[in-house]
Amino acid sequence: MIHIPTVPMGTILPAFNKLLFVFMSWAVLMILLNAWPFPASAQESAPNKAELHSISAPAMTLREVIEMVLATNPELLGQRFALRAIEGLRHQESLRPPIQLGAEVENLFGTGQLNAFDDVEATLRLGTVLELGGKRNLRVARVDRQRDLLEIELDAQRLDILSDVARRFIELMAAQENWVMATEQRKRAERTAEWVGRRQSIGAGSPLENGTAQVSVSLARLAESEARSAAQRTWAILASTWGGAAEGTGKAEGNLFDLPPLNPFSRMADAVDESPTLLKFASERRLAEARLRLTRSQRTPDVTVSAGVRRLQRTKDQAFILSATIPLGTGGRNAGAEQEAAAHMEQVNYSESAARASLLATLFALHQQAEQARLSLRTLTQDALPVAEDTLARMESGFMDGRFTYLELSAAQEQLRQIDVQRIEAASTYHDSILEIERLIGDSPNAGEFVTPNE
Repeated sequence: MIHIPTVPMGTILPAFNKLLFVFMSWAVLMILLNAWPFPASAQESAPNKAELHSISAPAMTLREVIEMVLATNPELLGQRFALRAIEGLRHQESLRPPIQLGAEVENLFGTGQLNAFDDVEATLRLGTVLELGGKRNLRVARVDRQRDLLEIELDAQRLDILSDVARRFIELMAAQENWVMATEQRKRAERTAEWVGRRQSIGAGSPLENGTAQVSVSLARLAESEARSAAQRTWAILASTWGGAAEGTGKAEGNLFDLPPLNPFSRMADAVDESPTLLKFASERRLAEARLRLTRSQRTPDVTVSAGVRRLQRTKDQAFILSATIPLGTGGRNAGAEQEAAAHMEQVNYSESAARASLLATLFALHQQAEQARLSLRTLTQDALPVAEDTLARMESGFMDGRFTYLELSAAQEQLRQIDVQRIEAASTYHDSILEIERLIGDSPNAGEFVTPNE
């Protein structure tokens, strides 16, 4: 049998009343804290990039990306084989005509007195072709010009690859900024939906606002998911330039809104002659001149010479023989080839003039595009963004007081989002324009100034 001690009621009631008072005080305090319309602070509204990119992924600067591409890109590594091929061609064209060994037997298997082998004459000779007019040197010179043209084309290919890599790096930074912006919009939508719910609980606002706010939250979450996916896809495309795994993850370390300086257009125009496009035309013109000189050298015929020993079987004697062969009527046989080579050289001159004019026009258009993008970014950042942020802060502060409607708050949020979108587009356009200008005038992407890492 268990003995349960009895406690006097006079002792239990005071303790119970004291515990009940503490519990009710705590409950009232929690209700007040949850119901009071505290506006979101600046730290709460700002996106947390560390939280966004907390995934285990490498952060690479543009300089590191370019070094990786230069070391591992298959197209760049394959360029050395093209140079080896042209070196092999030069060696082949520098060879002299081969020495030919010939043998000849006469008066064999004849009739009558020539039926026997008594009158056989056997000749053994060595011969070669004497090239006149400096043809061998001209062939080597033509291959040298081909090598010059190939090196320019390979440099242009290398520049195109690096420019494409830098452009993808810009796309990745823009995708990351879109991800940050989408996360900020999602947080705003969730806060707004919470405030709308509180207003509904006290009978304020329209009954339809709660449903509209919940739809906005769903759309904002979907937009954040799409932005995250876009950033991951862009990284995969960038990683493919150095053979990285498509399923890997990573991020670009840099500040999209840090713009490199824009040189005056006059300086760009002065650098046009060093652009890969015009250098290629200059090399093509030198190659055409080398081909024309080689074609003209064909006017001078080559001489085929041979020397050997002949044995006469009947007399058992030997004799030394010499022979030379000179083709006739070769002076005008290459007139058509000469005309073709000369016409090609003139065509290169006209093509170069047209390319120069088109290049200058393109550079001017890109320069104007960069100027406008820089002006747009400065106006949005310095003028529009502070006003939009201040307006939204005032809207959020007065929303719970009933001074502003849900429609007005949503309009202020959308206005700020549009400014963020335009800032990202303007910065991306500026970087793309600078990259294309550098590619056209033959400058590699400046990894030191192109993107400044965030502090």
